[in-house]
Amino acid sequence: MPQKHGFDKRIVSYELIHNFNPGDLRALVDAVDPKPKETILDAMCGYGTAGKAVLEREKNISLFVLDESEVQLNRAKENLSGLPKDRLLPSKTSSLTKL
Repeated sequence: MPQKHGFDKRIVSYELIHNFNPGDLRALVDAVDPKPKETILDAMCGYGTAGKAVLEREKNISLFVLDESEVQLNRAKENLSGLPKDRLLPSKTSSLTKL
């Protein structure tokens, strides 16, 4: 198992301290208002909750998720199982040029 660095060391039951209430999540998706064929970046995606909700509203988008935490990015990968691997972006890489 790789050694944790930075933010990953500070994660303690993330889901217990950061969660979306369903009304707030709907308001967020309404504000994003995803349209077919748009490219959307979920920056600092955490576990991918917001990105997943956006995809549930509009499946025909290009969603990219970004996080500095390997732990959270791996959890987002689980929650967004159909998302292509190249759309899961660690924030400390040059992979942002893909956007």
